[in-house]
Amino acid sequence: MILLKTFHLCSSDEDCPLQDEISYQVNNHMKNSGLRYTKDYNNADFVILNTCGHIKDTLIRSMRAIEFYRKRCRTLIVVGCLPKIYSQKKTKKRVLFYPRDVKKIEKILGFSFDYTHIKRPYRRDFKFPLEKNLILRNAFAREFELNLTQFYLNPFDFSFLKKLKPSRVKAFINKKPQKKFMDNSCYIRACYGCLGNCTFCIEKKALGPLRSRNPKEIESELLSGLSEGYEHFVIHAEDLGYYGEDINLNFVELLKFLLPISDNYSVALTGLNPFGLLKNYNEFKKIIERYPHRFKRFLIPIQSGSDKILKCMGRLPNSEKLISTLLEIKEITGAKIETIIIVGFPGETKTDFHATLNLIKKVGFDYIRIHSYSDIPGTQANTFPDKIPNKLLVQRVKKLIDIQKAYGQYGWSIK
Repeated sequence: MILLKTFHLCSSDEDCPLQDEISYQVNNHMKNSGLRYTKDYNNADFVILNTCGHIKDTLIRSMRAIEFYRKRCRTLIVVGCLPKIYSQKKTKKRVLFYPRDVKKIEKILGFSFDYTHIKRPYRRDFKFPLEKNLILRNAFAREFELNLTQFYLNPFDFSFLKKLKPSRVKAFINKKPQKKFMDNSCYIRACYGCLGNCTFCIEKKALGPLRSRNPKEIESELLSGLSEGYEHFVIHAEDLGYYGEDINLNFVELLKFLLPISDNYSVALTGLNPFGLLKNYNEFKKIIERYPHRFKRFLIPIQSGSDKILKCMGRLPNSEKLISTLLEIKEITGAKIETIIIVGFPGETKTDFHATLNLIKKVGFDYIRIHSYSDIPGTQANTFPDKIPNKLLVQRVKKLIDIQKAYGQYGWSIK
């Protein structure tokens, strides 16, 4: 048996809380088991690649990363969402999927690969080599408004720099990075999974059913964060709006439990599904009216401003009610409002797209993550007719970006 000494760990997505958790837990589990992290993936005893596959661009990046490392390392262990979503996928030599190939992995390691006992991280300020590539490339893309269709999908290719003026590149590198709303945040997960059945989403295959955490457990993490000096907490989940549906609670009751603990911290709520927000809004309004200055940011994934498209997506078709609700939240709290929009969903007409543009104009989002729709195998939407031609899809994305620039920031990727 060969005695393993070193490992290399990398991630295929730069902005996913769940991937950050997994990377952190795997890294610490390996070190606790006596192994040493190395940046040299060519000579590491094995490489662990943390993947994402819930949208098209992260799926492509994950697959390209697998191929990149497979050719350069001795053994590649693939963790994260992709092995769960595509558990039946055949893999090439020296590539192992976790948890499918757990017995082979543990035979190689000589110890259990179960990393879930490792305490989840509070902060998201640790980044591994592949993530740093992605962050740098995304920063260039936003600064120079590059066409991301091919550029964004290959995190190992920096040849695009040759097309930019050296003086502009130098000025950009020397510029101080822009801070996004809040530093020194403590991240607390409220639940895993979701109850939704969105027709465009494959993520549920990886996340599984809704599993809400006990409020006492969340309180314990909050108190620990406060004792360590944190003043801002991000309460997050893939679908925070459904929190508690499986344990006879809801996210408003969780807030009622957490907010009185101390007056010395603020919160952000991310992954707050519109369904859960509207369902519990009367009680939620009382909370934000009582603690208006405690709320700093909301990420509410709306996806479209068209009720027809929302219905096709398997989501709540109540855009006008949601607009008035968001405006009221902004007025009461003064908080930042972020959202996610899918452009070019099958059957999206000019009228549907204009409804989304009107949503943006009426609400004035501080940040929008824009996904241009693309088929993902295994989803219902993959079988829908009336796909939007790529040329028209790109035009709509550019139009949406032009409008969003008047209100706030944006990011772009392929759904």
